[in-house]
Amino acid sequence: MLVTIPDRRNNSYSRVVVEIADTCPVCGGPRGPLSAGQCREGDIVSVWHNECGHKDLYDDVIREAEGRASAYGYAALVDAAVARGADLTLSASGKIFCHDEEGTHQMSAAWLLGWLRWGDAIADAYDALTDDERAQLEHAERLAEDLDVTVVPAVGVDGVVRWHSDYFSSTGSGYSIVELETEMLSAICELQQVA
Repeated sequence: MLVTIPDRRNNSYSRVVVEIADTCPVCGGPRGPLSAGQCREGDIVSVWHNECGHKDLYDDVIREAEGRASAYGYAALVDAAVARGADLTLSASGKIFCHDEEGTHQMSAAWLLGWLRWGDAIADAYDALTDDERAQLEHAERLAEDLDVTVVPAVGVDGVVRWHSDYFSSTGSGYSIVELETEMLSAICELQQVA
């Protein structure tokens, strides 16, 4: 399962998406369900309560995610990300480096695996669209073009794929396709009334 959690290692903070098992590492019972919560830094993150009562601490979850990434194989992770257009290199010492407009920086293998799984979840969500949903999404995207805004899918902190736009802000969890189309239509109507 994909979770968005705070990563406070090395006296720094970032919010990361990582992949962990669907089951409790203590007893094997089910984890979750996922919902949205707020971490002490104020960001929205994934929270869940295991039915078994065992607690998952974020530091333990990061270690679990790093273990999953290590088992996958760092070279395989880098190759998969490069195949999707990422500019990465793997050093001889096993460190992953990302090269972007901000320069070169080291990247967590757990974050990289989360990024790959995040992309898989979005592709799966597109594949699962009904013909009606696909038509509604295409309509919303055409409306977004008229507004000169961007519409992008994202995996929410609850693990559900929703759509986001830079034109208006949502509650942070994004919009379903129907909500996105409705918001775009409303924005077009508002602009036409102002003109």
